Amino acid sequence: MMRHKWKFLFGGLAGALVAAGWWLYSRRPRERIPSRESVDGPGAARAYEWVAVLPSMRLLRWFVAHRAVGMTGRGEAADLGCGPGYLVIELARRSPGLHVTGIDLSDEMLAQGQDNARRAGVVYRVSFRRGDARQIPFPDASLDLVVSTLSLHHWSDPIAVLDEIARVLRPGGSFLVFDLPRAGCCCGSPLTL
Repeated sequence: MMRHKWKFLFGGLAGALVAAGWWLYSRRPRERIPSRESVDGPGAARAYEWVAVLPSMRLLRWFVAHRAVGMTGRGEAADLGCGPGYLVIELARRSPGLHVTGIDLSDEMLAQGQDNARRAGVVYRVSFRRGDARQIPFPDASLDLVVSTLSLHHWSDPIAVLDEIARVLRPGGSFLVFDLPRAGCCCGSPLTL
């Protein structure tokens, strides 16, 4: 009898937590207000570095790099929102004919990317530039590949970024954007464009 009471109590508590979580989630702000402060600064860079080495993130990078190199393995590539540069490094390792530039808003992330590339031994085949995805720091038709992982949900105007990607891609170039669904999307699966 006592065991039944505990199950009931914990079941009710779990149900209440789920209901409270859903209530908070359904009342979240719908308007997106991006903030540089959320991705810039030493604290944010250290936190992202910690997350970036988790096994699930390594698997994601493996998947994206495998798919991207299959799209094009030579020429010039850019990783938008490169963070500490792990995808940049993975692309350079997998495809010696590809020069990869990591682009990020955060100076701290770019410095980490440079350090990580040096430690990985690919520093001569990669570069890092400060830049915004809405104004990719490359001339028209100069890239063979553009990738971005887990950055789209930070973009205030994704269509403008996609237009910018189209501007910098050479004819026949490829792009791969892999991210979580944005607010308002009813699906629970990753978005691949």
